[in-house]
Amino acid sequence: MFSEEDVQTVFRLLPPAKQAQEGSEQLPPLFLSSRGHGCITRKHLLDQFKRLATKETHRMHTSVVSHQLDVDIDTVLQLVREHSHLALLSEDRLSVIMKEQRDSIERHFRDLVTESIVSKAAFSKDHNVSMESIDALTHDKESRLHDDLLEIDDHLLTKAYQQTLQEAMKEGLDLSLKNAETLELTSQTLPGEPPIWYISRNLQQLLVETAMGPQFHIAEKAGIVYCTPRQSILQKRDAKIAELQSGSHAYIDLQSFAKEFGELYSSYRDVQDQFATLPTIFLAGTSAISEAWLSKLADECVRELEANGSVELTSEIEPAFPADIQNEIVDKLERRVRTTYEQKSDPKLHRTGTYILTTRKYDSVCDELSQSAKAQATGKWEELKETADKDLKFQISDILAAIPSDRPLLRAVTEEKGTDRVMEEHFWSEISVLESQNEEAFSAFWIERVLSRVHNYREGLQAIEDGKLRDQLADLLSAHLQKELFSDALAKARSQGLVRSRKTRKNAQKLESALAEGKADLKSAVAAMEKFGKKQGVQEPDPASLVEAKKALTGDMIRRMQKPKTEPPVMFLTLIIVLFARQYPGIVYATGKFAPKLLKLLKSTLSAEQYERLEHWKEQAKAGTLTAEDREDMRQMAGEG
Repeated sequence: MFSEEDVQTVFRLLPPAKQAQEGSEQLPPLFLSSRGHGCITRKHLLDQFKRLATKETHRMHTSVVSHQLDVDIDTVLQLVREHSHLALLSEDRLSVIMKEQRDSIERHFRDLVTESIVSKAAFSKDHNVSMESIDALTHDKESRLHDDLLEIDDHLLTKAYQQTLQEAMKEGLDLSLKNAETLELTSQTLPGEPPIWYISRNLQQLLVETAMGPQFHIAEKAGIVYCTPRQSILQKRDAKIAELQSGSHAYIDLQSFAKEFGELYSSYRDVQDQFATLPTIFLAGTSAISEAWLSKLADECVRELEANGSVELTSEIEPAFPADIQNEIVDKLERRVRTTYEQKSDPKLHRTGTYILTTRKYDSVCDELSQSAKAQATGKWEELKETADKDLKFQISDILAAIPSDRPLLRAVTEEKGTDRVMEEHFWSEISVLESQNEEAFSAFWIERVLSRVHNYREGLQAIEDGKLRDQLADLLSAHLQKELFSDALAKARSQGLVRSRKTRKNAQKLESALAEGKADLKSAVAAMEKFGKKQGVQEPDPASLVEAKKALTGDMIRRMQKPKTEPPVMFLTLIIVLFARQYPGIVYATGKFAPKLLKLLKSTLSAEQYERLEHWKEQAKAGTLTAEDREDMRQMAGEG
């Protein structure tokens, strides 16, 4: 009997497996049991493997197969490789795919390759089959699948499918030529949805075989192969040029044109050269411009000029052309409009911003702006009633802010260089008119309220023969002029808006300063008044107006006497001044304490009865006991004459 060690020694002495063919080994005739209990013959092992492969319907792990066959895993792998008609290996080579599943995979693979191109890697992953098992399937002699198979870059397909694909592509190319339309080849539009790389490869082969290559331009983008008949490219190019020349389009971007029709030109320079020689087209930057389009627009602009007197040049240019050439196109449009308009109408046109205006329209807009400037002047002049010390200033920003959004032409002329200066001139011209009117009104006011009174007061003062009394009254008049008459008159004038003129404001301030800082005598007060009047341009009142002024003053005093609540001393003083004015030149300015002295000066002009009555009223006024009858008699005496 042999021991286990003897059996193993004998097995090691057996010759190694023989090479059946290049790249594969034939199983040895005898195998050592993996459990070491004995030897297994090749025939027995093959029978056991065939029985297992046909019996099991599911995949089995190689270790399980190894255990059931009582051989090592390497032997199991070799068994599967040499008998791919019975079993296959999984992608990771850890499982054995038994015959039932193996045959199902083969049938599915056969169906796929007869109607599409199959990626070996994708099929391996999708069906969990090793790449070497796929190779074994494709080279299986029994199925004879390999006779009709083509392998391209690890992809498999049948010759029949390739023929079907080429026929479909050829049909599309023929139709493309017939209709002069671009053929778009995608995976979805071809039988079996071939990948785009294979479409391109097969297309190039087809174009060579059919000699159709020169008739097409081929381009690939975003998973689509574009097959464009060169004749249709020429037609499309010529159609674009024709549309430009006819004015259907405003411009063509030459760089985009060169890219679109790159198969027709060797360089961008060739594109420029062609367009430079084409009639009714001119170049601007990288664009070709339609003369017809521009001429049509110029004609429309002329019609609008004739109808409305103005036209905006950029409204059609900006949306139609690239920004970098818009100014050049606008200038060309302006020249065309001027040329056409000069042949038909008044050639004098004005360019303002983006507008062209006729002379009449331009003058009309300028007149409107001058009125706006004058209106601003009037508005600011009215504001001086409330803030007379505010400086006047022309503000173009206020006029711009007041322009409605639907008046862009008015805004354009306003923003034109030099317009602000012209408008400012109109502003100050209107201010000058308003100031002149205001100064005239002030002069009339000053003559009535100040000059006429001062003249009458001074005449009345000169009529006083008593030197001492005259001096006292002169001091009183001086104080009245400086502290009351001048300041009250200026305050009244300001309240009436008569001190709005810059000249009047300036002179009034100087007069007030002179009175505040000067001497308190009458001569100084009168000198300050006369200096003010000279600078202000106030004319001296004529004799007739002085007489009327005197009448008005005495009339005012008589009317004040009519008031029932007039104080008795005031009542008596007023009567004396009225009587004095009736007998002597001018009007005396005096207070109540001077009434008795003035009465004495009047004595020679009065009857004894009148004088006696006046003496009586003097005492009654002093005592504050004037009766109603006394008052009525005093009013009657004042009103006599």
